[in-house]
Amino acid sequence: MFVTRTVIAAALAAALVGCAEGPKTRQIQGQVVWADGTPAAELAGAVVVLTPTDPAASRSGANGSGPIEADGSFRLSTFKPGDGALFGEHKAVIVQTITAEDKQAAARKRVLPARYSLHDGSDLRVTVGPDTDKVMLTLERK
Repeated sequence: MFVTRTVIAAALAAALVGCAEGPKTRQIQGQVVWADGTPAAELAGAVVVLTPTDPAASRSGANGSGPIEADGSFRLSTFKPGDGALFGEHKAVIVQTITAEDKQAAARKRVLPARYSLHDGSDLRVTVGPDTDKVMLTLERK
């Protein structure tokens, strides 16, 4: 009898833990391209950040982000590496980090219009749904 109650209690505890997983994410891979369709290789090292447009999700700080690779591709993470982005509508921005040593090199290769780096200025949008696997962000050159 004691063993049966222990097993039932353990099963209930496991079920409850499974229910408290938190917000659902969808694994997303993407590509940043210029308006002419060429990969935005010049942006390698910059980071794509997706912020949910839903105010409650946005306040939670659950932004999906991922670095842009040399071929313009990126893979998003929100809570753990590679888990993707929250379901729903998102505003996308691209963040470039410039260190003091890289200022001269960065000035030569600054090809990203500033509006794509500003949350209020970016017109980039992404919708993450149950069938979303890949997204493409198309940018105008500076």
